[in-house]
Amino acid sequence: MRDAQGEEFKHFSMDLEFLLRRTPPWREVAQGILFKTGDIVEHGEEAEAEAFEDGGSGAEGGYEDGSLGIGSLRGASR
Repeated sequence: MRDAQGEEFKHFSMDLEFLLRRTPPWREVAQGILFKTGDIVEHGEEAEAEAFEDGGSGAEGGYEDGSLGIGSLRGASR
């Protein structure tokens, strides 16, 4: 059971890293929150304000097409 839990943590971390690499606004907010001491809610609000309100990369949505930048959920055309 402990080994399975370790594998799940590893997979979660890999998924999170993939999303943060592909989604600059998310990465910008996460960098303002993760691995910092203090109140995570305050860090989150500050990071969000910087990314989305103060002209950061998230202010324009980050992508010209308005997507989240993670690709389509639809498979290849049938």
